[in-house]
Amino acid sequence: MNQEQQRKLYWHHFIAGLVGGFISVTVCHPLEVARSRLNLQNATKSMNKYHGFIDTLCVIYKEEGLAGYYKGKKCSHQKGYRATAVANPISHSLFFPLYKWNKETLEFQYGISGFQNHLLATIITGFVCDLITNPLWLIRTRMQTQYLHDHSHPKYTSVFRGLVTLYREEGFLALYKGLGATVLGLSHVAVQFPIYESLKQNYTDKNGQLLPVDILKASILSKSIAVLVTYPHVVIRTRLHDNKTVYKSGLRSRVRIIDICRVIYEQDSIGGFYKGLIPDLIRVLPTNSITFLVYELFSQYLGKHF
Repeated sequence: MNQEQQRKLYWHHFIAGLVGGFISVTVCHPLEVARSRLNLQNATKSMNKYHGFIDTLCVIYKEEGLAGYYKGKKCSHQKGYRATAVANPISHSLFFPLYKWNKETLEFQYGISGFQNHLLATIITGFVCDLITNPLWLIRTRMQTQYLHDHSHPKYTSVFRGLVTLYREEGFLALYKGLGATVLGLSHVAVQFPIYESLKQNYTDKNGQLLPVDILKASILSKSIAVLVTYPHVVIRTRLHDNKTVYKSGLRSRVRIIDICRVIYEQDSIGGFYKGLIPDLIRVLPTNSITFLVYELFSQYLGKHF
């Protein structure tokens, strides 16, 4: 394969990741809205309007129609969709071609193959992508949670303005708040991708074909294992991103990961590190499955026709 073909292949992975990320966000955002409304109801101890995940989806549709899943009565839902629709596709469009490049570099230049290849390529790629996209995920969290703290004067009205506001008020390093916890999240992809690659190899037939149902099985199983093993980092990262949540405990100076862990343990014991696990599984499994399915099929299509 010459350099021109190699470049074209990387562009295929970039485009397929971008499309997969955007479609998965659009299709699965109703699950994010339902989860956030349940969390808001529990946090504010308001009237129990929603009773369970499925009931929440039904009530939103009945009262607000399809638009309620993307716009809703709370501006945070609309802002959250916009922020996620920016961050998620960018993250995946960067990850897949970089992952492909790292795998090939490790194999052909350093002779590293198999499980070690997938593991190292995943960690390196994940770290680079985290450095690039951490500000986007941080702003998404701020946009989703600002209405819990200040209903009258939301500071983050768009992704770009949010980044500018954060930079002006808190400085450049503030864009990387929670990066330590995000880097801990590399353990997540380090578990997921080697398992996914192994399952893909097992499901691929003699002609090199991978059926859509096998892509779904591989993505669901690998993601489920990764979430169960590494979920505590999600709780820690969210608390670090949302300034005010942990500050209620008096941690107003520079907050470290160990401080967050101590607060969570003191408040909820070990169970606090797995709070929201089931709703998160309900949300991330469909999102991840759609992303991988669209990515694999679209990259195959681009490879055949372009």
